Amino acid sequence: VRDLVEKRIGEISASIAAGLGCTAETDYGRFYPPCINTPEQAAFMADVAAGFVGEENVDRNYPRMAGGEDFAFMLEKVPGAYIRIGQGGASAHNPYFDFNDEILPLAASVMAATAEKRLRKLNGGGDGVN
Repeated sequence: VRDLVEKRIGEISASIAAGLGCTAETDYGRFYPPCINTPEQAAFMADVAAGFVGEENVDRNYPRMAGGEDFAFMLEKVPGAYIRIGQGGASAHNPYFDFNDEILPLAASVMAATAEKRLRKLNGGGDGVN
């Protein structure tokens, strides 16, 4: 998709410029890779979160987003999952965003439980993701 976007931006820019009797040169930068979860890790974290908030409150098919996320660099190197813990109100990177401090204990609990289950698996116990 990124290859197609780069190609089309160049083509459209060149066509608009030609229509105005000019030329255009496109400098397309790829600064962030796409943030793509490892399916097994995402399912594992969703299972952990469901243990805290119930399955009905876990969205396992959250729509893809076009924003940049530096965690994507980590996911290029190791399996993992980027999750969002709903906190109500406006989403991040929005002028109306106001972080809900009350969500911190839940978020920390989900992260700690994920680490505990994964370490248990690495130590020979069950229910962690490979």
